[in-house]
Amino acid sequence: MNNCISLINVFTIISSLATLVALYFTYKQSKISEITIKETIKSINQDTINRQLTFLSKIHYIINVQNTLEKWLKELKKIKKDVENSISLKNGDILKKISEQHIKAPNELGIEKSVFEKMPEWLGQIQMSGCQYYYNTMCVLDHLYKNDTAKFDYAQKLLPRICESIYSIEKLLSYISDMIPEVILTTPASISDFKFFRK
Repeated sequence: MNNCISLINVFTIISSLATLVALYFTYKQSKISEITIKETIKSINQDTINRQLTFLSKIHYIINVQNTLEKWLKELKKIKKDVENSISLKNGDILKKISEQHIKAPNELGIEKSVFEKMPEWLGQIQMSGCQYYYNTMCVLDHLYKNDTAKFDYAQKLLPRICESIYSIEKLLSYISDMIPEVILTTPASISDFKFFRK
């Protein structure tokens, strides 16, 4: 009987030790994982900083493209909301107002060729892609109201096209969202840069 109790005690101790060893290795593994995650985040942050510094000389082009895409995105979202409201309320006046925003030709977007040719090629491609998606919606808005008649059926069919333009421009903006250090974007503009140069 005593031998059985002794064996049980031995197995209990061994089991407890095994549990402690397992907990120790789990703890060490979690610490290693934590360090790895911190190092990965540090590396990503450093890569972001390096990329931002690389493009500082072209920052005005990036800001210009970003502002343009954000402006178009805001317009498209409003058009989408107005189209949805016009369908829901069966309000032809809303469609009439939207149709007046129609853009007839691509060059009405006001993209300057001289500026486009000077910006980085990858940024130019993002801008041109944005132009395509924005114009793809704006060029057909006149079909929403024809011959003094609101075209609700066409408005319904147009919604997926508007949504595609919105999604695509949001995606394009995500590619350049971290290209500009926020501290530079919020630099005080009260004094002209030229005033800091020695005469």
